[in-house]
Amino acid sequence: MGVEEQEDGATIVWLVGEAFRLSRRWIEEVVRELGITATQLSILKRLDFFPGISRAELARQTFISSQAAQVALATLEKKGLVSGRPTRNSRAVRTQLTAKGKRLLKQCSEATGPALEKVVAPLEPADRKELIGLLRRLVEGYGVPVRP
Repeated sequence: MGVEEQEDGATIVWLVGEAFRLSRRWIEEVVRELGITATQLSILKRLDFFPGISRAELARQTFISSQAAQVALATLEKKGLVSGRPTRNSRAVRTQLTAKGKRLLKQCSEATGPALEKVVAPLEPADRKELIGLLRRLVEGYGVPVRP
């Protein structure tokens, strides 16, 4: 791999990170008013997409430590947004959204829409579709499931 390809890789990763940080800041402001954090929202979304996901896998998929996932899940459980139950043959706990958690997730999705639109506002519709396709291919190329 040449220097130019390495520079392209670094630029792509940096720009994706900047877009993420920008959107995360705006999302954090919105969901704070609904009583949760952006990390907790991320967990709720993952649990909606993968009901019963193990806590260890949830931590991996949300890019937080197992300890941070435990704390976030305990907080969400206290709020009645998630529930966990041990599996029959192991000590693993399978966590899922409660009805209250599903309602809050819907509320958060509606509330964060304008913030997310702000992030992609400079892009034309065709550019958005192309970027979605490219990012989907990138993520799926590493075996990470992507919500349709």
